[in-house]
Amino acid sequence: MNLGRSGKTDLVIEHNGRIIKCDVKARSAVAKAYPHRYYQPATTTMDPTKPIFMVCVHPVTKQIHWHESRVPTGWEGFWDEATY
Repeated sequence: MNLGRSGKTDLVIEHNGRIIKCDVKARSAVAKAYPHRYYQPATTTMDPTKPIFMVCVHPVTKQIHWHESRVPTGWEGFWDEATY
């Protein structure tokens, strides 16, 4: 569910009886000239007191993962699970 273009919540996920709110960000390109380009995690600061988790998307490979600094407990392998 996309909740809109503004605000902190871009996506709401319900899985195994739990609902979490997500802020979706693209990984940032660093050293933009080839062949040295790489992508770092989004640099947005996460507030651990708020119930929102950051989802990072690689702009080239489209790989999705949780932001390294905050992963919902029990959802560590969520993006590795087959969805088909």
